[in-house]
Amino acid sequence: MLIILFLQVACASVPVASLCSGAGCYAIAKSEPWPNNVVVSGISLTFRGISMVIPSDPSAMASLPDALLVKYADGASVLVALTNGRGSLSPVPQGISAREWADVLFSRTPNDINPNAALANNKWEEIIQSKAVMIGDGLVSVYRQTPITLYRVRSETLQPYSDDMIIFDDRKADEFFRIGTKNLPHALVDKILASIKIK
Repeated sequence: MLIILFLQVACASVPVASLCSGAGCYAIAKSEPWPNNVVVSGISLTFRGISMVIPSDPSAMASLPDALLVKYADGASVLVALTNGRGSLSPVPQGISAREWADVLFSRTPNDINPNAALANNKWEEIIQSKAVMIGDGLVSVYRQTPITLYRVRSETLQPYSDDMIIFDDRKADEFFRIGTKNLPHALVDKILASIKIK
C-alpha cells in the first residue's frame, strides 16, 4: 500500500512535456512596461467597469450582456468581453480560479512540475495542452499597472484575433476582461492598451 502511494505521488510530480507540442507550449509571458507615453486618440468606450480609447468611426456596434463588438468598414473589429471564468465559452477549466488558470497558461511550460498541490494534475495538464491553441506562434507579454495585470498574445496567424488581451483587476481573483482585435495594426492596439483603465 505504501509503495503504491509513493508511486502515485512520484508520478504526480513529473513534467508533462509530452502533452503539448509547438512553440506556444513553451511560451512564457515577457514582462513589458506599461506604454504610458503613447498619444491616444479616438472614441472613449466604457463597458462593465473597463474603459479604453478605440479607433474612431466604427461602422457597427453590437452589445450582448457580457460582450461588446465594435466593427469598422475596413473589416477591423474590437471585441470586449467580461467573464467570471465559468460558462461554456470560458477557457478556464472548472474547479480552479481564473487567476490560477492565467498563471499556468502564461508562466508555465510542459517542462515544469505542477507546483500547486491544490491544482489537480488533470487541470494542470488541460491548461498546458491549451497553450498550443491559445498562444500558438504568438508573442506573449505581461503588463502591470495597479490594479491591472494584462496578458497579451500577438500573432499574425492565430484566429480569430491577431491581438488577444486578458485583463485582470488585481482586486478580483475570478473575473477578467478579454479584448480581441482583428485586422488592427499592432501599433494601434498598443494605443488601446495604453488607454485601458479599470474602475
